Amino acid sequence: MVWTLLSLALISCGRAQKTTADGVNCAAVPQEYRILYNELAAKLDHLGKGVKSQWKGKKAATAFGLKLLVASSNRGEVLLTDRVFKATVLTLDRLKSLGVRRVALSIQYPILSLSYQRSAEYSDFYKRVAQ
Repeated sequence: MVWTLLSLALISCGRAQKTTADGVNCAAVPQEYRILYNELAAKLDHLGKGVKSQWKGKKAATAFGLKLLVASSNRGEVLLTDRVFKATVLTLDRLKSLGVRRVALSIQYPILSLSYQRSAEYSDFYKRVAQ
């Protein structure tokens, strides 16, 4: 809890500002937290300089994404049913309408290995999902 509050205070205060947007005095860090505050401030300054040195000033569009749990290989052979395939397609359509542009699939080893029972069927399922 203390780490979270200090991190938030550092982010909201910044090194150049004297107060936060709420008018909280950044210099009023309790004595017992000053060493930690200074350590976190130094790390954040270092990270900030690294980001600024690599940033070219151009903002990119955000691509929202998520893990497609309905198609997770952890679900086992139920993935091979028509019902789950239809649910996966429906989920993808709904996510697309919400603006989601990326999905991650959880495909665990050895499900696609040639020696794995029904691996060709799992491979077919994921190929159909990707279309």
